[in-house]
Amino acid sequence: DPIQAENCELWRQFGETFGYIHMGMDEFAIAGTTLSISKKGSGLPAILDPCIEKLLETETYATLCDKWGLTEDCFPNDFTNQTGTTPVYNVPANEQQPGCADGYCSCSDLP
Repeated sequence: DPIQAENCELWRQFGETFGYIHMGMDEFAIAGTTLSISKKGSGLPAILDPCIEKLLETETYATLCDKWGLTEDCFPNDFTNQTGTTPVYNVPANEQQPGCADGYCSCSDLP
């Protein structure tokens, strides 16, 4: 089960006995980015969401995605040039290629 109860002992071992946190487990992520944090009921989402939605439709947004090499991760719009290629870090763990050559080890290659 990829989603387990919190185990602080495992965190203490990070970098000592293993260096793998997770990848390919995106069931819990919504867009993967936190743009703001506020108290519940603050009204901040009502202010920011329309601005974000407007930005997502612009050429400026597509240019930023290209500039930082995130085109395939960005929300598509009329200006994005997505190829349909999934970046290796977004490939579900059970669909990764064998080996570790791309920097992401498949489950069968982990110690």
